[in-house]
Amino acid sequence: VKIGMDAHANEVITKVQALVKAKYSGDYVKAFAAYDLDHSGKLGKKAIGKLLEDAGVGGWLTCGTWVAGVITALDTDHDGAISPAELAFAMTKGLAFPPAVK
Repeated sequence: VKIGMDAHANEVITKVQALVKAKYSGDYVKAFAAYDLDHSGKLGKKAIGKLLEDAGVGGWLTCGTWVAGVITALDTDHDGAISPAELAFAMTKGLAFPPAVK
């Protein structure tokens, strides 16, 4: 967990890290594969939603906002999905949501 991060980003990272540790023994490759619902090598909106739900982030009313925020923050190649490299960067270097997502 990175100090000085936006509280929302910190929540996502902390909870996803805990999920991966508990359910996948800390193996992000295995976790990514489990959430790659369409086997595209990327996590789209539905997959990110499931990941966040399983991690206990947000709720049914705010799910779309959380998903949009995660994709906006992590999607460095702007393809609308999260690659393994983009997820790994966020889990190790941190992420910050743009103000509109808060």
